[in-house]
Amino acid sequence: MSKKTVVIVFLLSIVLGVVALRLGLFPATSGSRSLSRPAGAGAEIFYGKGRCGICHTIGIVRGGKCPSLDGAGSRLMKAFIYEAMTAPSAYIRLDFSLAEPKEYSAKMPAVNVVPIGLTEEEMEQVILFIQEQK
Repeated sequence: MSKKTVVIVFLLSIVLGVVALRLGLFPATSGSRSLSRPAGAGAEIFYGKGRCGICHTIGIVRGGKCPSLDGAGSRLMKAFIYEAMTAPSAYIRLDFSLAEPKEYSAKMPAVNVVPIGLTEEEMEQVILFIQEQK
């Protein structure tokens, strides 16, 4: 194979991997260890019903529509995450990766009401998953 073919195959595999991760096709992991069942269920909800992974990134290139949640478990308390999920307009985050910080382009919906409609138990599982991100 030529160098060009190898580079194309390599880049294609990265793109397909990111797409599969966004669609929740890979089992949830944090680092090299498997997540506990509640946090694992939280990952399924995060990338599935909760639709969080559409805008938020974890372990993927920065610059998404909303703040990255890399390391969120070591910097965000459970109560803050809960409030951010149920009353997201209470906090306005700026994208400081830009030369002139501005609000993120996407506005987060409250996840406990329609159209997402997570239950308290589902939100608890998502919070556990987010807190695993250290």
